[in-house]
Amino acid sequence: HQPSTMSPPDAAIEEDTAAARKARMQALCAKRNLQAKQEFEERKAEEERTTERSSGFRIVDRCVRQEKWDAAMRGKDLVPIGHLGGLLRSQNNKVVIGILFAIGKPEVNKSSEWKITDLDPQAPAEASVILTGRAFEHWGNGKEVKVGQIIGLLNPQLSCRSGAMLVTFETQVVKLGTSPSLGFCQAADDGRRCQRPCHQEGSGYCVLHERRSHGDRHLMSQAKARKRRRI
Repeated sequence: HQPSTMSPPDAAIEEDTAAARKARMQALCAKRNLQAKQEFEERKAEEERTTERSSGFRIVDRCVRQEKWDAAMRGKDLVPIGHLGGLLRSQNNKVVIGILFAIGKPEVNKSSEWKITDLDPQAPAEASVILTGRAFEHWGNGKEVKVGQIIGLLNPQLSCRSGAMLVTFETQVVKLGTSPSLGFCQAADDGRRCQRPCHQEGSGYCVLHERRSHGDRHLMSQAKARKRRRI
């Protein structure tokens, strides 16, 4: 083993170089950490901007500022679409929030019907909204709303029909914005599209057809095609 022949100046230069490398690495790590933190905060801000806080729905084209809606929701109970029995509990004001997926035509009895969903990926719930009285006069022609809009219903009444609510006054309906998540099932039964509401970011099928494997859907489609050819 030969002893080191590095002179003191050379050793000092080596130490300075190592210290410089360490400082550069530390600066690079700090820069990366700052960038990661900024990206996280930007994603969080974007998520908050595109999320309706009360329901958790993704939202675009807001009709009501989130802060204003938060203030309006204060002291009110949020009733899930799948548990409308909650409309009968407590004396607090109630709100149901849903995504509009069907708009019925005005009926001769001066009423019309909408259908809303919560697009729950595991067990999506649906409900009907029956418009009567002043609510029908204002909203019943269907021109003030569009499929895909997120609506809030203030103190709707349970209908005698299962899964249906009654809205009588136009002020009970609030348009909050639009859901970018609403899609419609592309499965075909008897040659007709299912068209049940489904999550746009999922498989493109409603829960019922999603549970069937791709092979099952293909075999079913072939069997129905053969049956139609025999008729």
